[in-house]
Amino acid sequence: FTKASADTGDANILAVNTILLQLFTLFSYMNDGFAYAAEALTGRFIGARNGMALRRCIKLCLIWCFAVSFIFIGIYIGWWRDIFTLLVSPEQGDSAVLLSVAEQYIGWIIAIPLAAAMPFVMDGIMVGATRSRIMRNSMIWSSVVYFVLLYGTSWLIGNNAIWLAFTSFMFIRGVLQYYMSDKLRDIYKNAILFAISKAPFNIFITILCLALGLGLYVLSLLIPVLGILMTFLILYSLFGFIIVFCVYPTIDKYMITPAEESAEIEEEKEE
Repeated sequence: FTKASADTGDANILAVNTILLQLFTLFSYMNDGFAYAAEALTGRFIGARNGMALRRCIKLCLIWCFAVSFIFIGIYIGWWRDIFTLLVSPEQGDSAVLLSVAEQYIGWIIAIPLAAAMPFVMDGIMVGATRSRIMRNSMIWSSVVYFVLLYGTSWLIGNNAIWLAFTSFMFIRGVLQYYMSDKLRDIYKNAILFAISKAPFNIFITILCLALGLGLYVLSLLIPVLGILMTFLILYSLFGFIIVFCVYPTIDKYMITPAEESAEIEEEKEE
């Protein structure tokens, strides 16, 4: 993206694209939260063999992602100039020029939150379901589309080709993951198989970690500096574990428990 912007030979285009990309990054930080939630909850419900809760979890994550996308669309429509100005140094004499150039391409930033809402959640679902092959294949095909659009239309629409390629890349990646998983039916269907098939690998990793820990402990006795470094890393990891441990009850109260209760109610209605 940055290289393509630089290849235009226009410093203003490069600057504007870089600043506008920060607006996309700001949006992505918000939706990444739901992607992380989808990772954890998808893995939890697949391991628990709870298909109903899994469906509700995915549905809610998608709804929230699209809701946040519409909020950002409204923010960018109403206040994109104010946000853009905050990202430009007031000492720059060409800030007004950059703003006028940005007006030509702000439509892409308004459209991207909607186009990119789905791929963030789908990434989380695929990670939680350990469907890395689907993620890989969707990335490959989306990248092909990106470069075809970029180099196939840049001679015709200029800088708009960069944004067209980028927006299409995000949108197609989410759509491909959805259909490559048979509209997520493959994720629901294999909830039990995931838990069983990954058990030997998880046991192997556990044994490997224990062996590694024991080996590092022996080395720390022989090399005191290594022992100090290990102490720092262990304390750092412990603090992270404590934070997760403290936050989990809130996640359980407002997301996991309501999802399980709703799933039980739906099961009772079906019976």
